[in-house]
Amino acid sequence: MYEESSDDSRSGHRFELVVQNALDGVWVSDLAGRFLDVNDAACRTLGYTRDELLSMSAADIEAAIPPDEMPLALQRLADAGTAVFETQHRCKNGSIVEMELSCTLDPVTRDRFYVFGRNLTLHRRQEAQLRRTLLELQRSNRDLEQFAYVASHDLQEPLRKIQAFSDLLAGTCGDELGHEARDYLSRLQSAAARMGALVDDLLLLSRAAAESRPFVEVDLNDLLAEVIQDLEPRIAEQDATVRVATLPAIVADPAQMRRLFLNLVGNALKFKKPWCNVEVDVAARVFDASVEISVADNGIGFDSDHERLIFEPFQRLHSRAEYGGTGVGLAIVRRIVERHGGVVSARGRPGAGATFLVELPRSQP
Repeated sequence: MYEESSDDSRSGHRFELVVQNALDGVWVSDLAGRFLDVNDAACRTLGYTRDELLSMSAADIEAAIPPDEMPLALQRLADAGTAVFETQHRCKNGSIVEMELSCTLDPVTRDRFYVFGRNLTLHRRQEAQLRRTLLELQRSNRDLEQFAYVASHDLQEPLRKIQAFSDLLAGTCGDELGHEARDYLSRLQSAAARMGALVDDLLLLSRAAAESRPFVEVDLNDLLAEVIQDLEPRIAEQDATVRVATLPAIVADPAQMRRLFLNLVGNALKFKKPWCNVEVDVAARVFDASVEISVADNGIGFDSDHERLIFEPFQRLHSRAEYGGTGVGLAIVRRIVERHGGVVSARGRPGAGATFLVELPRSQP
């Protein structure tokens, strides 16, 4: 007749299920090292069946400890009660695997060991493959960045000739051209100017990751004061107000920090609401190891669903006719922040302004 299991029985059954389905090898042995139980992972690691292992002992698979030293090693383990160490095991096919063992003497009966064995050979092989993949990815990224740099750099010369000759044509022959021809020439000049801006920004984007100027201590107050001075014509033109709180000094690339603030404050000046003056607030929260810099504005804002999109190169939320630019500025910001080991995010609402948050380490390793 079926009799309901006790709580201990159910608990033991659940534990057995966990052990049998564990990814690492688990086995039980007596004080002489003879196997009393093994799980499937141990069988897979060593290449033996369960019945084969239950007829063997630790001395049969141990490759790092000579058989005549095994009794003393087991006695030391029993005296210690628990130990974690690395060793080598011999598989059925003769191969050797590196193992990390965690051994514990049963605290109640003190007549058996519970052993958890991790296959270090497999883990180290996976780690080596991961390192190779990362190196390949880094090499691929460097190649792409170098290609972008070379391509954009080499585009400058023919583009300058297009701009120069179109300007020369407009200046010397403009009056002789018909209305339709002058329109074509004007479009050519406009397209060449946009192409020039795009090439310049593409160069900046590739340099943001490729250039590796040394990090030095940078006073962000002095640096931001210079940025605001550079933007003074735009600030005056828009009757904008830029308020700056006290900022800390950090270890960083001064040129890239300058570019970061130019892009963020310039972005706030660009995406203004036509019926009100621009207001920009730059503030900072200082922590033990990092600083969070916020650049908030009262501009047109953006839908929060587009937060990730705005940091992608050449992505635009508005038409070029509404707001100029190439769509690379915030991508450059992200590259600079990532090179410094930081993170950048943004939050905003349509018509309610935007806030960009840049968290940077105060020092560099």
